[in-house]
Amino acid sequence: MDVFTLGEAMVCFSPTTGLLDAAAHLGCSVGGAELNTAIGLSRLGHHVQWTSRVSTDPLGSRLLAVLEAEGLTTNRIRRSPDLPTGLMLKDRPTTEARVLYYRRGSAASALTAEDVDEDAVSSARFVHLTGITPALGPGPAAAAERALAIAGAAAVPVSFDPNFRPQLWNERQAAALYRRLLPSVDHLLCNEAEARLITGHQDLDRAVSALADSGPRHVIVKRSADGVTALCDGEQVRVPAWHVSDLVDSVGAGDAFNAGWLHSRLTGLGVRTGLRLAAFAAAQVVRHAGDYEGFPSATHIADWLAEHDRQPDPAPPQR
Repeated sequence: MDVFTLGEAMVCFSPTTGLLDAAAHLGCSVGGAELNTAIGLSRLGHHVQWTSRVSTDPLGSRLLAVLEAEGLTTNRIRRSPDLPTGLMLKDRPTTEARVLYYRRGSAASALTAEDVDEDAVSSARFVHLTGITPALGPGPAAAAERALAIAGAAAVPVSFDPNFRPQLWNERQAAALYRRLLPSVDHLLCNEAEARLITGHQDLDRAVSALADSGPRHVIVKRSADGVTALCDGEQVRVPAWHVSDLVDSVGAGDAFNAGWLHSRLTGLGVRTGLRLAAFAAAQVVRHAGDYEGFPSATHIADWLAEHDRQPDPAPPQR
């Protein structure tokens, strides 16, 4: 297996035209940070297992149908007859969508450490986690920490996106958990606000250095239109954003970036090429409505790579 991940996915309803408060018809899709990244990786040819819980309700069935169509391994998804599948509504007054979540008491909020398959984690080439899952409650937090502990014992590299959600918890709670997890993280994929939240430094360069000192070999700060600032194995790298002239919906861009970066690690690309590829993947998503629908295919990425440098990374230092 290439990548193990876990978390909550939700069914998403959004207006086919106009705004939510006046919409006569709603389109139906699915979304969720870890799931979006998992779909992105699967489209690039990687074997991905996503672990979660969904309801036996029709929305849960819709989710599973999408996952299976996208080629994800779903044998570790438990279905609950008593708890609903999470739901989100998306409004687009601008290209910055407004998302309303209805996830309290969802099936995924009942995740526990027992849901995490030790063999699946220890045999993966990467484990990808986000800060959303621990924010869902004690059970999901225990599941994420068990995955992290198994990965550490098996020397499986971990990527982590804080994905801070103020609807789920406050900054103090989130920062405390992030700081506790970072010594076990190899690849930190955050935004500027999260870098400052975790470190307390307003200066971005100081924040990046402090994050690297806390454990991750790769600290990558996604800065939207300002590109990417990274510190990878002690080397500072800056990459511009990929220009998008037809922006539709910014939701899912960070998840696509994560998928692009992990793809570059799994295929041995150089750091700078990997960051540029990740920025390119993010740019494709924002040209489409929906959290994952615009994720590029393996052919799309291969065509892009054919036009760019493909220098492999040097051997990483021993940890």
